[in-house]
Amino acid sequence: MVYVKADEFLRSALLGRLQADGQLHAVLVIDECDIGQHDEIVRAFSGRGERLALFTVSYDMSNVAPGVSSYRVTPLSRDSIEQILKGESAKLPDDTIRRISEFADGYPRIAYLLAQSFNASTGAASDSFIGINEANLMNRLIGGGTDPSSEWFRKTKGVLTAISLFE
Repeated sequence: MVYVKADEFLRSALLGRLQADGQLHAVLVIDECDIGQHDEIVRAFSGRGERLALFTVSYDMSNVAPGVSSYRVTPLSRDSIEQILKGESAKLPDDTIRRISEFADGYPRIAYLLAQSFNASTGAASDSFIGINEANLMNRLIGGGTDPSSEWFRKTKGVLTAISLFE
């Protein structure tokens, strides 16, 4: 099984190798794949038989070609997010797991990033993490364990704010 982002995959040697070597079998999960990239990858592997299984992950559900099975993934329940966190980050306190699952709002990737941030914050009090507000949450997602008063953090946040669609 191979998991890769679409941009990386389309520039990789793996694409050519999978096309050329008829003995290779693989399950490909291509993430952040827009409809144009999806079409390009499907064309690259058409007629290659059943040795390759292709899954593309995208927020763009428009114009999917006939014969392509598409599935709309819905957010997970808070309980499901909590179970994932308990399995992946057993050291997290229960109250922190609950708070992270609330903020993640059904999105495992957000929960994962928050759990990483909490684990990276050496010496951070659990209470301060539980009381986190939306502004501090965004600061943690942008900078991880980086000091919000640092020059790097201010520049990064400024760039992201300038190109973002929402505040």
